[in-house]
Amino acid sequence: MSRNSKMPAEIDVKTNDFFKKRDINIYRSDVIKNYKLDNVDNSTNFTQLPTKDKEYITNFCKKQFELELSNSYFHCFKVKNYTIIHKNINPKIFEVLDVINHKIKHLLEMPNKDNLDELKNLFRVDDKGLDISDADFENKKLSQLCTLVKKYILNNLDGLFDNRISMKLLRSYKYNKVNYGILISYVPFILSHDELKLLESLLSLFLIIDKHKEYTHMTITGLIRLFSLVLFDSKCFTSLETLLYLENILIDIFRLDFSRIPKTLVKRIFKCV
Repeated sequence: MSRNSKMPAEIDVKTNDFFKKRDINIYRSDVIKNYKLDNVDNSTNFTQLPTKDKEYITNFCKKQFELELSNSYFHCFKVKNYTIIHKNINPKIFEVLDVINHKIKHLLEMPNKDNLDELKNLFRVDDKGLDISDADFENKKLSQLCTLVKKYILNNLDGLFDNRISMKLLRSYKYNKVNYGILISYVPFILSHDELKLLESLLSLFLIIDKHKEYTHMTITGLIRLFSLVLFDSKCFTSLETLLYLENILIDIFRLDFSRIPKTLVKRIFKCV
């Protein structure tokens, strides 16, 4: 799933409330369409920009995370330059997610007791040794595959976001909410293609599970809070307070429109055209 992909068309009213809490410029495009918010300018759609503008946006956004001013002697500042390291994502994880979506659809088509019991156990059981290197995902239980996705991101990737991204978001969330609002709107544009694809695939899955919450007993907010333990690297978790902060940060990330350029960048971009 890329920036050109479309999210599931049917999103119930309660789930829409999840997205409505952010500023209009970072509503998800599917929610904007649902609410007929026609005042959103199409020129701010990342996918419609020339390559040079896309590169400018990516480089600018990365720089906001990679550069850091630190105190030095004589009240001067020294610039520290960090490099965001992208995750090497096994393409099989996308196969697993496709199988999960197919199995959920199949179980819902035949809602007997066994199938409904399996829908209640998503992400709640052990994968019994199932590994991403396995080839036969079709014959595995849905609950096993869901747990595999969670464990792969947690153990193999140590989260989806580079520690530099996580820590800068965390600091700004705690100490500078204005800067936090700006930084978090840049996140979709600093991820690699596969990182963004995985993030979008997870959101698509969460929306499907949330849509059938009467069977799965899981809401989109609950799923995102669960995955806050998975998508951030292990170095981030230093206290219970930090965990609560990261839950809220991840909720804000999933509320972003992954295609639309934030307002803070629009003027800067068109100055460079």
